[in-house]
Amino acid sequence: MWFCFVASRDLVEYLDLRQWYPRSLYYAFNTLLIMLLIFHIYWWILIWAMIKRQLLNRGKVEGDIRSDSEEED
Repeated sequence: MWFCFVASRDLVEYLDLRQWYPRSLYYAFNTLLIMLLIFHIYWWILIWAMIKRQLLNRGKVEGDIRSDSEEED
């Protein structure tokens, strides 16, 4: 989050945002940084839920959630 904050706020002092080219790169780069931060938060929530489920089940594997429950012919 610190890097997103610095890239959003402090970089304005060094760039001339009146021109089209630096302004478009500034917004594109910051958008990608914020998207990456959102993905990291989402992945952390998924990992935390998996760890929590394993601790509550005391390490027992219930089943693979990726596989179908139907039998293949």
